[in-house]
Amino acid sequence: MAALAAAPPSADSVLRSTYAVPERLSPSARIDLLSALAKQAAWVEARQLELLAVIDAADPSPDRWATEEIAAVLRIAPSTATVRVALARLLAGPLLATRQALFAGQITARHASVLAEAVRPLDDPAATAVQERVLTKGAEDTVAEFARRVRRAVLIVDPSGQEQRHCAAVDQRRVVITPDVDGMAQLWALLPAVGAATVGAALNALAAESRKGGDARTADQRRADALVSMADAVLADPKRGRHQGQAPAIQVTVAASTLIGQDDQPGDLAGYGPISATTARRLATGETANWRTLLTDDAGQLVDVGRRSHRPRQVLRDFIVARDRRCTFPGCAQPAARCDLDHVRSYRQGGATDPANLQALCRRHHRAKHRTEWTPSRGRDGSTTWTSPTGHAYRTKPPPLPLDRLEDS
Repeated sequence: MAALAAAPPSADSVLRSTYAVPERLSPSARIDLLSALAKQAAWVEARQLELLAVIDAADPSPDRWATEEIAAVLRIAPSTATVRVALARLLAGPLLATRQALFAGQITARHASVLAEAVRPLDDPAATAVQERVLTKGAEDTVAEFARRVRRAVLIVDPSGQEQRHCAAVDQRRVVITPDVDGMAQLWALLPAVGAATVGAALNALAAESRKGGDARTADQRRADALVSMADAVLADPKRGRHQGQAPAIQVTVAASTLIGQDDQPGDLAGYGPISATTARRLATGETANWRTLLTDDAGQLVDVGRRSHRPRQVLRDFIVARDRRCTFPGCAQPAARCDLDHVRSYRQGGATDPANLQALCRRHHRAKHRTEWTPSRGRDGSTTWTSPTGHAYRTKPPPLPLDRLEDS
C-alpha cells in the first residue's frame, strides 16, 4: 500500500485500489490506502472537469444549453452544473496548472474551487499570476489555509481592482434554503457586508425587545424567531402581489386520515419535502390556514383539485401547480408557482389546454424547449421524459402526495 500511496494517480492505480480489502490491511496500510484514494479522487475529478471543458467548448449556443444535459446526467441542479462548467472553463484556460496539480493528486477539488472562485472576476494574466503565487505550496495547505493565501495573493496582484471585484461579487448576492434533518432547514444569504450588518442589527434589535419580558429563549433562538416573524408580517399583508393567481404563502399537503388523527403519515411542505404528521396538522389547523381539497390516485399522483368558486382557468392553473410542484425539467428545483405553464404539444399544433398537455417550466427551461431540441413527453403515471439533443432520455416525476387511509366507520 505504501507504494500505491506514493505513486501518481492513474487509471491503473484506481483499478489496483479496488482489489484492496480494508479489513485485511494493517493500520499503517489502511492509512496508505486512504492517501492513495484521496489522490485518485482528485485525478477522477480533474478528468471530469477536463471533459466538461470540452463539452462546453463544443457548445455554440449563447445560452450554453449543454449545461442542461450536464446537469441531467450528473443528477445535479442546473445552477450547480453552471458552477461546475465555469470551474472547468477556468481550469482549461488561465488555471491550467491547477488542473494539472489536481491530476497529480497534489491538491483537492476543493482547493481548485477556492482558487477559481477567487480569480473569477480577474483577467487571465492576473488569474495566472495569483495561481503562480499560491499553487507551489497548495499541497501543504488545508483548504482554509489555502483560501487565506489566495485572498492575500489577489490583493497583491490586483490591488486596484477591489471595487470592481466587489461589484462583481454583489451581482452574486442570493438567498438559499436547504432542507435539513428533523424538520429543520438551513437558510443562508450571500449579501454585501453592509446589507448583512443591516439584517443583523435589525434581528438583534428585535431579539433584545423580546428579552425584556423575561423571555427564556437564547439570543440565537430569539434572532431566528425574529427573522420568521418579519417574514410572517410580509405574508400577512393583503396587498402582496399574486402569482399564478395565488397569494404568496407556504403550502403543506396532508392526508385527510392524518388530519383527523387516524394515522401519522408524513405531510409535504412545498419547497422542503416530508414533514412530521404533528407539524403538518399544526400548520393545516392554524388560524390563517386556507384549505383546498386535492384528490389523488392510489399512487399518490394528483387527479383533481377542489374548485370552490374559482373560474375554470384558475382551477386548471391551480391543478398544474399542485401536481408538478416544481419545474418538470430534470434537476430543476424552481417552484411551480413561479414557473410558466407550457403546452407539451404546442397549442398551434393542436395541443389541448388540459392537464395531460400542460406542465410547469421555469423561464429558462421553457426557452430550452422552444429554442433547442430538448423534447418532453408526458406519461400516464405523471412522469415527464425529456429527450436531449444528444438523444439521451431523462425521466422526472414529482414525489407522491400523502394517501388517505380513511377507515369505514
